[in-house]
Amino acid sequence: MKHIARIAALADLLHRRLPFGRRLVVALLAAATAWAGASQTGSAQTATEWVQTGRALLTTSNLPAASAAFAQAIQKDPTLDDANALHAATRVLLIYSLPAVSNLLTRLGEPTQGRNLHHWTAAPPRDAEGRLALPPAVSTAEITETLRSSVLPELVAAELELARITNSSFLLRLTAGETKLSAVDVDYGDVLMLRAILKALAFWTYTIHSWDLDAPARVLSRLGETPGNTAEEVLARYPSLLTFATTNDMTAGRAAFSSMVDLYVAATTRIFSRLPSETRLFNTDSSESGASIERDVRFLLQDLQASLSQPTLLRASPPLRAQMDRMFAGKNSIRSFLPEFQGNIPTGGTLPDPTFGGFLLGLDPADVPYSIKHKRNAGHRIQVTRWIPGAGVRLDVNGIPGVTYEVVAADDLAESLDAWLGLGTVFPADGHSVFLDPGSVEQTRRFYALLPSSRPQNDDFQNRLPLHGASAIARGWNDEATTEPGEPDHGFNGFNPNWSSIWWSWTAPRSGPVVIDSCSGSYPQVDVYTGAKLSQLTLVGRSGDDQNVGCRVEFMAEAGVVYAIAAGQPFGPGGSVRLQLTQLATSANTSIDSSAPIQKLGSLIQGTDSTYLVDDTGGQAEGLWWNWTAPATGRYWITRDGSDDNHLFSILAQDALGELQFIGEGGYSVAFDAVQGGKYFILSTREDGGNTVAFRLQSIAGPRNDEPSLADPIVGDQATLVGSNAGATVSTSEPVPQGPEATVWWRFTAPANGFLTIEAFRSDFDVDLSAFQQTGLELTSTPWSWSSSGSFGLSVSSGKTYYMRAGGWDGEWGRIVLHTRFNR
Repeated sequence: MKHIARIAALADLLHRRLPFGRRLVVALLAAATAWAGASQTGSAQTATEWVQTGRALLTTSNLPAASAAFAQAIQKDPTLDDANALHAATRVLLIYSLPAVSNLLTRLGEPTQGRNLHHWTAAPPRDAEGRLALPPAVSTAEITETLRSSVLPELVAAELELARITNSSFLLRLTAGETKLSAVDVDYGDVLMLRAILKALAFWTYTIHSWDLDAPARVLSRLGETPGNTAEEVLARYPSLLTFATTNDMTAGRAAFSSMVDLYVAATTRIFSRLPSETRLFNTDSSESGASIERDVRFLLQDLQASLSQPTLLRASPPLRAQMDRMFAGKNSIRSFLPEFQGNIPTGGTLPDPTFGGFLLGLDPADVPYSIKHKRNAGHRIQVTRWIPGAGVRLDVNGIPGVTYEVVAADDLAESLDAWLGLGTVFPADGHSVFLDPGSVEQTRRFYALLPSSRPQNDDFQNRLPLHGASAIARGWNDEATTEPGEPDHGFNGFNPNWSSIWWSWTAPRSGPVVIDSCSGSYPQVDVYTGAKLSQLTLVGRSGDDQNVGCRVEFMAEAGVVYAIAAGQPFGPGGSVRLQLTQLATSANTSIDSSAPIQKLGSLIQGTDSTYLVDDTGGQAEGLWWNWTAPATGRYWITRDGSDDNHLFSILAQDALGELQFIGEGGYSVAFDAVQGGKYFILSTREDGGNTVAFRLQSIAGPRNDEPSLADPIVGDQATLVGSNAGATVSTSEPVPQGPEATVWWRFTAPANGFLTIEAFRSDFDVDLSAFQQTGLELTSTPWSWSSSGSFGLSVSSGKTYYMRAGGWDGEWGRIVLHTRFNR
């Protein structure tokens, strides 16, 4: 071992001091390996000793030699966790030194001097404007081929090495000398996250390698920035660009994506279960916004993974649904989804498939052009040669629906656009419009430009656009809209800031409930009024107020009444506006006698009722009724699917005498135990009436610790408890029946007198916590033991057992993460 260490030290000296030293490093280490193999068993290095040698080399910044030492350790013992972790990390960090990658960097113009991971000074050349000056001979396809053939195998091999680490108690402590940054502890959660990242990189590599990118990298890096390099010109010059180059990697890409999601979920579960005082390689963001972002990311990944099998609702972006298996079908290339371009301008109305090959469902076709609105080049000019004798020039205008354009003209293209003559405005409501230039009655050469107007056509109340029928979609832009004199303050109590409102009118074809959804686009506030004059408007409904939570407004319409609808933002720029107006049809199942049967578990069940009110008088509640016969004995679970916060689901069982027995209720969800062949009724009610309800009924096992008698133990002075209340109930043995629904339980036996703190951290919802102590056969509430904010503390006595209840009001459900700390 002493001789090998000396050779490693010599390799490190050559690596740092001599320009040709790197080439000798491999030879010297190979000699060391051979020497070790030829040595007697008593003097050969063990796997652990090879790891120690590699870590010593890390402190000298000799990454290649360290990686070679870790490889020797794996050869000695493939199951050694530290060796697998360190070799996986160093082989990824050394990807830049692979011959193919190093050659590509050279071809891209990056100098060989300064390519040292610990002190990287090499940089590709840039032009005077700071843009990459890539050589014209390097194709983007060459880059993706290098990624596929040289980089990807290293990523796959590194992930396989990390996958050998299966010890959930794994902990690797790296010093600042080894990392050259700061000391860090790496645990099993970090390993899972690193594996997820490597799987994500593999998925990305498989994906981009499937695209045809056989165009100079210099061209694509400056797309749209230089003359002759517009989107229109590049796509015409390279007709195969962004089509499929190969579909051979589709299966591997799909598997990499699915594995990445599994690993990410497993990693975050372990990372969230750490004690707040523990700091590792990957750590949590304890802020409310950080928790919300992570939850949305996790939901999105899980939903996309589920969509590999069937269309799945995206919980973070309802009502959109995804069908990701279409991405791996090899039928639709990226190019097939591109709209037409004029220069760098996407032409409105030319997007071939707003579902992107069925990948994204529930997106209105008109929504997609809005997303490219601000990428248009306002100075695009068009020569028009259609001339009507004696009338002038007719312009066929194709634009983005709902955007107002100004038509300008000039006789000379050399004129500054600011000097062109304004002819008027057009508003292509469906993407197409016609404009006549009567000033050009003679057939002369003239040029025209179509520019976004500074104000929307329906900026003022008197210019509101009509909507027709029981179902209508309103589209527009309000980023240049204004507040006109005498306009209502839209709920700002006399203070009306720069309100960017645009207006529509709608005449109710019949009486009944109406919903206006503004959850697409820039999420404007929507106000509904009656009245024919701006100064005499009466408010009917407003999104975001006490009666209309979120981006919806609901009201009861009267047949023949004209309603004025305003959409706008009070502060800052606006954006795209898309309103979906729906006058709801009334469902037939408005009584128990007309209850609708539920035939299939898991299916989406919907209904609408104009009365739809809770009856507090003791009579039969008005609402919507369904009946269902249990196919088997077990736990069943109703979850809300898109309904708003005001819904309440009640479950009633019919006994042998035909009487109804109340067995449970909840808003977000409600779980109940059913007996095979038993008949059950589901009643959906809503406090303020007039809206749809959507839910699913499915079977579920339910949590293990659903009752106090099944409470999971809390062990140790500090503990992290991870669970879920999905499918949980409120059992008859629970105290304080007025507490939260969907509860789960833990218990703690105090080893001594002291203080116990319980905190809900990074859970999926606002967890309601309570503590109880056992008095005889009953559980009684302890002083200062309740918290809706997710944390509290209580004094405990030695030898006594305390029960912790966690749940969600109105059946709110999801993952629950609790941290407990006992101070003696």
